[in-house]
Formats: sequence, structure tokens, C-alpha cells
Amino acid sequence: MLEGISYTDTKKLTAIIKERFNLDFSNYAMSSFRHRVSVAISKFNLVSADSLIEKLLNDSYMFDLFLKEVSIYTTEMFRDPSAWKYISETVLPKLASQNEKINIWLPECTSGEDIYTIAIILKELGLTQKSNITASFISNSLMTSFSQGYEIKKMELNKSNYLRFNEKNDFSEYYSISNYKAFMNSDLLKNVSIEKFLIAPMINPTMVNLIIYRNKLIFFNSILQFDVLTMLTNSLECGGFLFIGAKENIINPEMRKHYKVISEHERIYKRISKN
Repeated sequence: MLEGISYTDTKKLTAIIKERFNLDFSNYAMSSFRHRVSVAISKFNLVSADSLIEKLLNDSYMFDLFLKEVSIYTTEMFRDPSAWKYISETVLPKLASQNEKINIWLPECTSGEDIYTIAIILKELGLTQKSNITASFISNSLMTSFSQGYEIKKMELNKSNYLRFNEKNDFSEYYSISNYKAFMNSDLLKNVSIEKFLIAPMINPTMVNLIIYRNKLIFFNSILQFDVLTMLTNSLECGGFLFIGAKENIINPEMRKHYKVISEHERIYKRISKN
């Protein structure tokens, strides 16, 4: 495996991607991004950043595959069960009592675990018909891969997390086994819209009541954190909730003024400002 690409090579790569594909990776946390690029180069059986750049410029499908490899993955369903308990027991009932429809947005999805997690919670609360979920993917490959089944070993981990979330129900009701893979029930996605993720506030969803964007901000520098939080805030209704995950925090004072912390431990915020 490639040891790692240099800082100079990374800057060259991000500049070319920005110029050719209008997507800016320059404000990602550099060490993490360099590692993910190195893994991608190895997986594509390439030998250097220059060989990756050549493939990106000459193979239209390669960039989509590259985006899939450098994306920040959600790894488990019901990861951090206590956070999902709070969403289930506090956030969603409050939203259900205040809104005719609950609009939920999951920006920059990867492998679909959070989509199925929130879909199961809504089903158990009897709120599926009252909810709309928009799941946005940065890559076409990711848009299709999340519905192609999960390894059995992976599903055992998901089941373990679910039992910590709800020990009374049987998680196996939500999936079936075929060809040594676990496939989630298709009815879980009946109120889910799958879209391409665009860093453009005028295009992304508006009037959203709950945004789930977990454990991604940590991979951005302060400039990109501010830009992304601005985008999310513009989509979120006053009184809506932003769930960013236990490893994250909203530090910037310009952003903090829009929010009230409702769960410090779980990093769940409520928007208190109006547009």
C-alpha cells in the first residue's frame, strides 16, 4: 500500500479537482484527507497522486468512484444508542406535536446506516406517514451502493446497537437474508427521497425540522465548518433540531447564536433564530 502522498501532491490534487469538477476539498482536515486519498490510490491500483490525477481527467466515471472512496463513512446503524434514544423520546415527539409534517434531512450520506436508523425509529413511533426524509449523496456510486445489502457480520453489530436502543423489539424484523447478505426491508424507504448532494443553499431542502449530520465537521477546518453550518442553518426551521454527533461541537460564536444546546452529551442543538 502507498505510504501516503505529500502535502504538495495533495494541494495539486485539490486544485485540479476544484478547477475541473467545481468541488473544493482544500478546507478538509489535511491529514485525514491525505490518508483517504492514499487509500483510494492503493485501491485503484495506482502508484502516485499524478497517476490518480491522470485517471480523474481522462475517465469520467473515475471521479464518482473517487468521491465514494474519500467520503466519511457512517459505520453502524444505531451507533451511539443513547443519542438515538434522545431523538426518539424527546425530539421527534416534540416535532410531531408542533408540525403537520416532519421534514428530515440527512446531508452527505454514505452507506445508509443513519437513513435506516431514523426510518426504523419513525416506524416504531408510528410517524412514518407524518414524515418526509431527504437523503443526499455526494456520489452516484454511494446512492446505489447503500441498498445493495450488508455483510452478516456487520448486521450483527447493527443488531447489538439496536438492542441497546430498544431491547423489547426484534431487529431481525427489519431485514432479510439472501446470498449471505442482509437486505433492509424496502418499506423502510417509502417516505425517503434520494438526491445528489449539492453545496448550494438555494438547491438544498428548506423548512427542515431535523438535520442529521453526524461526525463529519471534525474532518473540516474552521472555514469549511462555518460554510457547512451556514448551509445547514439556512435549511433548518426555527425550532428545528441539528444532530451533529458526540465528537462535534459548534464553537464559532456567529453560529452558536443561532442555537440552543438541548443535549450537551449527545450534541443535539435547537435552532432559536429566525431567518
